[in-house]
Amino acid sequence: MTPPSQSIWESRSTNPDQFVLHATAVVANGRALVLGGPPGIGKSKVAVHLMALGAQLIADDMVWIRKSDQGVMAAALPNAPECIELSHIGLCPATLAKPAAIAACVDLRPTDVPRRPTPQFMTLFGHDVRLIHTSREGPFVPALWHYLIGSGAEQPT
Repeated sequence: MTPPSQSIWESRSTNPDQFVLHATAVVANGRALVLGGPPGIGKSKVAVHLMALGAQLIADDMVWIRKSDQGVMAAALPNAPECIELSHIGLCPATLAKPAAIAACVDLRPTDVPRRPTPQFMTLFGHDVRLIHTSREGPFVPALWHYLIGSGAEQPT
């Protein structure tokens, strides 16, 4: 695993085929998004907005990332609670989806992103996975939804 230098993607796992991230993951159309960022950044908030559009929750707060024959997968930990934590509301029931191949990892820390950024990737278990940065502007959740249900933007060459 070779995540970017930012600590939100770091793991302390010694297992070469799996690790756990403090993140939230959703899936639609068989494609998973892993939402990362420091505590309180809004991982669950973005996830619930995507769920309102039709995504399913894979895991909230802790995501099991593992190597598979299908690529790099996002899954809930065994015995994970079937719920999502919503600010100012509390824990709300949510059926957890099955593991899914990761289409992209999303860094929710706002930054200055060009209107048409050069696609960035991170390497997980020998696979290039798209890395999307959150812009300080614009309707970000609808853009993520379109990316998730479509075939994605440019792929690595």
